[in-house]
Amino acid sequence: MTSLENTLEQKNKHLKKTFKQNFLQQDYVCFQFLFKKEPPFYLIVEPTNFSFRPAINPSPTVRLYINNHCTCWNLLEGEKSGFTAFMEGKYYSDGHIVLSQRLLYLFNSKEPSKEQVIN
Repeated sequence: MTSLENTLEQKNKHLKKTFKQNFLQQDYVCFQFLFKKEPPFYLIVEPTNFSFRPAINPSPTVRLYINNHCTCWNLLEGEKSGFTAFMEGKYYSDGHIVLSQRLLYLFNSKEPSKEQVIN
């Protein structure tokens, strides 16, 4: 098992605690994470489950371009704001812009609930 595979396995376990089921209001979403110098991985999200996987998915819903893995985990875990990362040139996306923003709240226990984001 590679270092990335180990990290993704750990994150799959760790983030289950804060995963907001049904938050994306989609049956299936694939977020592709692409980095300048580090290996890519992707996230599959279904209403009640998620999984980080190494490699490139051939048909992601959203592509996210992030400067490194550390910034990615900080964004997903709520340690860094998406706005700050974007303004610093460390984060941007293409594809479904609303889903890319909602992703930032999917695991972040400090952020608003689905109802708060919608309202």
